[in-house]
Amino acid sequence: SVASVLLAQSPSSPAFEVASVKPNTTGDSGGGANFQPGGRFVARNMTLRGLIRSAFGDPVQLDPSRVSGGPSWIGTDRFDVQAVAVAEFSDLTFSGGSTVTGAAMLRALLAERFSLTTHWETRDIPVYSLVRRDATRLGPRLVSSPGAPGTDCLPAAAVASADTALPRCGSYLLQNAGGNQFAIHARGMSMTNFARNLQNVAGRVVLDRTALGGLFSFDLEFEYRPMSATSADDGLGAAIFTAIQEQLGLKLESARGPVNVLVIDSVEHPTPD
Repeated sequence: SVASVLLAQSPSSPAFEVASVKPNTTGDSGGGANFQPGGRFVARNMTLRGLIRSAFGDPVQLDPSRVSGGPSWIGTDRFDVQAVAVAEFSDLTFSGGSTVTGAAMLRALLAERFSLTTHWETRDIPVYSLVRRDATRLGPRLVSSPGAPGTDCLPAAAVASADTALPRCGSYLLQNAGGNQFAIHARGMSMTNFARNLQNVAGRVVLDRTALGGLFSFDLEFEYRPMSATSADDGLGAAIFTAIQEQLGLKLESARGPVNVLVIDSVEHPTPD
């Protein structure tokens, strides 16, 4: 059975009702973390740095370049975490597994169990600017999304019927279609949110510089090809850059820009269950 501890809570700061944090010494390379229905957060074989990226995401997991400081063990030691809130996450987005409420609870958990303290700094770092390839036209797969029931997505406030298969507006899904084939499916998404989601694909923070307002939908397909050996990028590969240009009529351009970076002030090994 999984040991657990009751967490202290205050009315002003949401917290999990009960949580377990255990070292993972299996030596496995795989792992992951997500928020689940029922007010649950489950992480397996995750580093503390990975948990921090999830806890402080906005709401997409923080890009690695946006976490600074801390001892080396936060990127090597691995942990299993199980936590349960007293109620369902009211803002859980099932397509991305993100929740602002759950993230706040995870931050409280890391502060209590790892004695984590942090602060934000604005730093000038390498980024990608998302811009239009041609100011007069969009790519063939980038279409304006009216965001109305019965079209391509359901507005956040709409009540979904039992037989609808439409995703919520703002949904974003990165899918491995098999082998080296990948696809990104977005419905009713702003360019700002698309740029934010792209950071986990491009391997660098992406800033929206398209000046495109409104919502858009698209299905972007690309094949994984490794980056150049001299490149610092660690995303899904070079083909995403070409696909964005040819299919969406957009471009990712290397630049530097001011980005909020999370600085780790202090942290300790977790208190035992």
